[in-house]
Amino acid sequence: MSDVENHERRVERGREIIAQVRELEALDKARHEAFAATIQSKNKKFVHRRDPAAAMVAAAIGAPYSGELLRRSDCPFVVISRIAYYAEDDLRELAESILDGAVPRRGTPDKRRPRKAA
Repeated sequence: MSDVENHERRVERGREIIAQVRELEALDKARHEAFAATIQSKNKKFVHRRDPAAAMVAAAIGAPYSGELLRRSDCPFVVISRIAYYAEDDLRELAESILDGAVPRRGTPDKRRPRKAA
């Protein structure tokens, strides 16, 4: 047997092993999701970590919003293994309250700021 044939056989065997591992991972994931579906905790809705949750609020309000601002807000969260998790409904309410509390400004534009040519 040549080196090329040995290499091809090893590559094929490697592909078979990878396929088997992926099947086992898929079975494990399905089993874990089935187990998670049996959990009936009221805190199950808290699924977003602080920084992604702050990014969601920032996207909703169309302005920068940091994880620190989210931490200091009155948005409810739970702490699991020293990591804060937020619920989508609470984040939506926070974004709506921020937008509802925004004050529309009127008046002359700031003369110190350069104007864009129309």
